[in-house]
Amino acid sequence: MKSLVLIGGGGFSAEVAEVAIQNGFEVLGYVDIRKTESGLNYLGEPDVYLYSNDPPKFIFPAFGAIDRKGLLRRSSSLRNLSGFIIPSLISPHAYVSKSVIIGKGVFVSHGVVINPNTLLEDFSIINSGSIIGHDVKVSECSIVSGNVFVGGDSNIGANTLIGPSVSIMNSVNVGSEVIVSIGSVVGRNVPDGKTTLPILAKYV
Repeated sequence: MKSLVLIGGGGFSAEVAEVAIQNGFEVLGYVDIRKTESGLNYLGEPDVYLYSNDPPKFIFPAFGAIDRKGLLRRSSSLRNLSGFIIPSLISPHAYVSKSVIIGKGVFVSHGVVINPNTLLEDFSIINSGSIIGHDVKVSECSIVSGNVFVGGDSNIGANTLIGPSVSIMNSVNVGSEVIVSIGSVVGRNVPDGKTTLPILAKYV
């Protein structure tokens, strides 16, 4: 069995560990700047453990981001990883068309549906329950949160965060370094670096 070390010990790491085990890996634990309450084995700080005399062969980034600065920090740290094998992890409870192209370090969670001719670039995350239409591009280091719908022929730029329960209509281009807020309905293109505002419920 192949051994895998996770980078990051937040809540997301437990979900990643579960899918990694389902993909046939033994999860040795995680590295982080501090010990967390993830329930996984803490191996030490990344700069110490990963570059020790006996470094791991397989690693996986088990951390996300919740804002633009976090997305850029995540992207920068992932690009600096070298000398390791970084697999992609696909839940056995997801449906991924055979024609989908998947880069390295991609995570696809439970209940996801990814339709034909879609591209998932390096280090992209598709969280549980999301539906990705046909001919969609999810660019590198972007995060699609849970229960998102992305219509066919759409494009999500690099280092972009799509919040939970967002709907993106067909043939929409969402730029790079964009934050699409929770529950947004996106029916037109979103330029680079913008943040969409959700429509909040009103009572009568």
